[in-house]
Amino acid sequence: YKGISRIELNNPFRMVPIGRGRMNMGEMGSGESILDMEEFNGELYISTMSGVYKSSTISDIPRFRTLGDISGSVFDLQRIQPLPGQEFLLAAGDEQIFVINQNMSISRIPGGARKIVVDPGQADVFYAAGEDLTSFQYKNGIWENKLRVDLDDRADEIFLDKHASIWLSSSSGILRLDSMYAVNGPRFTEELEAGIPVSPSYKLFREPDSGELLVGSSGGFYHYDPEHDSMVYDSLYNSILPDGLNKIEALYCGADGMYWFSFENEFSGWSILGARKTEGGFQLIHDRPFRVLVPVPTHVFHTDSDKQLWFSRYDDLFRFYPAHASEETDSLLVLMRSVILPEDSVLFNGTHFSTGSLGQHLTQTMQTEEQIPSIHHNFNDVEFHWSAPYFKNRRQIRFSYYLEGYS
Repeated sequence: YKGISRIELNNPFRMVPIGRGRMNMGEMGSGESILDMEEFNGELYISTMSGVYKSSTISDIPRFRTLGDISGSVFDLQRIQPLPGQEFLLAAGDEQIFVINQNMSISRIPGGARKIVVDPGQADVFYAAGEDLTSFQYKNGIWENKLRVDLDDRADEIFLDKHASIWLSSSSGILRLDSMYAVNGPRFTEELEAGIPVSPSYKLFREPDSGELLVGSSGGFYHYDPEHDSMVYDSLYNSILPDGLNKIEALYCGADGMYWFSFENEFSGWSILGARKTEGGFQLIHDRPFRVLVPVPTHVFHTDSDKQLWFSRYDDLFRFYPAHASEETDSLLVLMRSVILPEDSVLFNGTHFSTGSLGQHLTQTMQTEEQIPSIHHNFNDVEFHWSAPYFKNRRQIRFSYYLEGYS
């Protein structure tokens, strides 16, 4: 009674059920947006707007169940290993931070957070950003508060760079804590406006090779230049993105050196692509299979210990099987509707024809010498209008063209 479904035997995606489904109807999604994923104790944990789910095992067909002791929105999951052989999973909630140990006991640290980051220089220290900035250190079996800084705006992102600076992203811009132990207390610089476009939100990433700050904005990627203390347009990371403005949502470096991008292009909407770094820049590896998915944001990527990629689409969880992903291109015939010079003239109006013996128009498939226009070099803005009866891939049909003899 729900309609007709199409089954693809070699589909590279498998949707994995979480919870009871939307409206308790047994559908796949949890009904709440997926916010983060992390593997802990050999099991995959999923945080959502309604709590945390845990897989019974990371098998071919995993099953997820909710952790009943954790409710409400959980925005971030982070593993921390303060001592050799001792590991915890931190879950950042609205009003408290949940701490899950290897025996599945859950304790709580008062005060909520949106993001958590482990200090790369001190394995027993983590920072939490939300309505305020806090830091905790694991000592003698308890988490001791080391730092608390009140913030004017809620921080949604946090990043610790190799220069001992703490970066925060909020609705008012990007802030930097230059020194944790300044004489007059923590000191922030205001938003670094040099070069970076104003965005409603900024994503903060660690560039895997340099360890420097990489910022995702509504105008693509920017990186921090410590020598000039400014943000610079990142030509490497932006080179893999399509033409037009690209709003960055997620960047993830997974198994086998694969980089995964989630972004919204001003022309084609929300997209996912996978690429690898080479000496000449990024090489596109996976793109076409993701175009068939519903164009919604992907907030989270995660690669498990079996090198399996997981990703979210709002409240849906997917696994990606690259062996079934085809990047082959298909040729297709197009109907040229018109070729025009904007604000000047029409060069081609959709058909070439000759006149038959009875005065009828006969369509030609080739241009005669008289029908080939000669265009002055000043008229270098040409529009091609075309249509293509092609339904194998219904969205984001990409094309290219060239001027014969000139390209």
